[in-house]
Order: sequence, then structure tokens, then C-alpha cells
Amino acid sequence: MIEYHKTFLGPSQLLRLYGSAIPRAMPWAIYSTVFSLIIEAIDEGSKDVDGNTYMSEAFRHPYPFSVFAGVVGFLVVFRTNISYQRYWEARGSFQAASSKWGDAATMAASFHAQSSAGPNPDPTDATKFLPGLMHMLSLLHAVAVLTLRDDKSFSNIHPFEPGITRPPPVDALDLPQEILKTFNSKWHFGGKSEADRHKAYCEAMHIHVHGGIRMAEKAILSQHDHSEDRQSGGSGRQSFEMRRRIDRVFVVSGWVTEFLSRRFKCGEMDVAAPIVSRIYQVLSDGNLHYMQARKVADTPVPFPYAQMVAVALSFFALLIPLIMVSKLDNYWLVGVLTFTTTLTYFSLNEVNNELEEPFKYDPNELPLPHLHYEFNLRLERLLLGVRLRLPSSQSNLLDDSQEVEPL
Repeated sequence: MIEYHKTFLGPSQLLRLYGSAIPRAMPWAIYSTVFSLIIEAIDEGSKDVDGNTYMSEAFRHPYPFSVFAGVVGFLVVFRTNISYQRYWEARGSFQAASSKWGDAATMAASFHAQSSAGPNPDPTDATKFLPGLMHMLSLLHAVAVLTLRDDKSFSNIHPFEPGITRPPPVDALDLPQEILKTFNSKWHFGGKSEADRHKAYCEAMHIHVHGGIRMAEKAILSQHDHSEDRQSGGSGRQSFEMRRRIDRVFVVSGWVTEFLSRRFKCGEMDVAAPIVSRIYQVLSDGNLHYMQARKVADTPVPFPYAQMVAVALSFFALLIPLIMVSKLDNYWLVGVLTFTTTLTYFSLNEVNNELEEPFKYDPNELPLPHLHYEFNLRLERLLLGVRLRLPSSQSNLLDDSQEVEPL
């Protein structure tokens, strides 16, 4: 995701190329401009005694083209609306899933704290239960991030070390230059293939898990995973088939549920069963919101519509020079208006291509690694809050005399 400042006249927005849709629309704009100038030069030689040219006679009224231009504009704007909705649906769904899984951690830690707050509390209870819970939920969140951004490598998961692990940048341009140059391929315009760029980008944007990922967990989650064979450039269908083989998020969600159930059965959450069931409910809600985000990640805009927009824009780039030449007499004005009109239409369509895939393509993707880092911070703050809890069962709030450890 690109962070920018809304300054006067917006120089930071006008001058940035990495992440811009304009460079990818430029070839079509140049093609239309060159075509219009060639036609203008040829049409100048067809003037009759009255000063009329062949093109001005052929296109006496722009109404027929206006109908076509209106249809093209509707197609592009409607796709923009769809893309914008997909982008914010993805953002809202992921945030809701993260919030619900955080609620599960809060409830489980609170219920466990109340269970161990008897007259003779065992101070080791929290060290046995909470780190395991934090690891499981952090792993659940991390696997969701990997799946949504189509990252097939567990080597991109690193241990989360409080106070040491640095937050990943929101904007890819904030990465060190030696890392940035490995996947920045001239504004998505030539250079490396998308598969290679995406792999390098995922390797640069690490995902951290409380306690890291254990070998046994990695072995189970990697079952039937042929990602190494497809890492160098599988098709979209191959990627979908790979994700369908094993739903890692629901495997880890099952582990979390089993972990909590065992703790409840052992009496480590000595709270009424209907109250404890709230933990399972919010976990389920988090899975539901994750699947809403997964829906956006797995389902592209229908191909017939995307194809129709591409075909309509191609005809538009071919016809707009004819209209400009027939209605304008100035050679340079023909070129300038043809260039700006074509660039605007095609740039808007490139914006749609970016918004339709909110999890995958840098640098306009949602900052999933940064959001996951914030989730880990919330888990760490929850651990700190439990440590500050008074041991007495008669007191559940900090009093003014207690010194609070700085965060």
C-alpha cells in the first residue's frame, strides 16, 4: 500500500512512478497519438477547394462515435465500481477476521486468569497456557496472510521477538534499496515476470509468528503441497488448485479449538461452559470473515466482462484518432488531445486491474505483513496485561500504588 501526503497540487502524487497505473497505459496512448499524427499528415493533402478534408467529410457529426464512447466509458466506470467494492470488502473482511481472533485471545486469557486466581494461585499457569495460545493464534493469523497473498513458502515465516522484530514497511519503497531492486521491475513494465517479482516481494516482506513455526507444524501444513514445482510461474488455475489441496487456515483453526478444549477439560478455564463457548463463537466468526476475504482473493472479475472491456478499449484507441483528425485542424492539438484521452481511459482500466487484486500485486496491495505485525503486538500487550494482574482473587484491577512496567 502506498502512503502519500495530500499536499498542495500533489507533487508527491504526480511524480511517483512505482505503483502508478500511467506507465502501463502509456503504450496505448503513444500508439493512438502516432496513428493520429500520421492520419492528420495524410488528411492534410486531401483538402478540396473549400478547405474540407476527407476525414471531415467522412465524420460530419460525432454522434455515432459518441454512442460508442459512452458505452466504453460505462464499461470502464462500472468495472471501477466493482474493483473499488472488492478492495474495501477485502480490507474490511481481513480486519474483521483479525479483530475476532484477537477477541478469542482476550477471552481465553481472561477466563484462564480468573480460573487461576484462587487463594493459592499457581504462578506457572500463565507461562504454560498463554504462550501456547499466543503461538497458535499468531500462527493462525500468519497462515491466513500467506494464503491470501498466495505465498507458498514457509521459509518466509520468522520468529516474532518482542522489542527486536521491526515492523515491516507499509510502502514497499521504504525497504532497503538492495532488497527493493530485486523485485522492482521498472514500474511493472518489462523486466522480471510477475511470478518472479511476487516471489521476491514475499521474501522481502517477512511474516513473524510468536515462537516461530515448529517442524511438526510445518510438516503437516506442507502435506500435498507441490508449491516448489510451481513456484517459478504456475498459472492462476494451478495456484487455485494448490490452495484447494489443503486449507491451512482451517487446519490451524482446528488446532486452536483442540488446544482450548483440552485446557477447558483439564479445568484450566474454570468458567461456565456457556461463557467459554463465546471463545469458539468468535473463532468461528473470524473464520467466516477470513473466508469472505478469501472469496475476493480466489474469484477474479468474470473473464467475459474483463475481455469485453479490453476489446472496447482497443477499438477506442483505434477510432479516437479518426475523430480527433476530423474535428481539429491544429496538428499538435490533435496529438495532445488524442494522447490525454487515450491515456485517461487506459489508466483508469489499469487502476481497476490493481484494485481487483487487493492482496497480491505490489505496491498497491493491502499491507498484510504490517497488519500481521500489529496483530502480534496486540497479543504481546495481552500477555503483558495478564502479568500485571493482581494475584488476589478479591482484586481484579490495578490500584494507583502499583508500578506499571513500561511498554
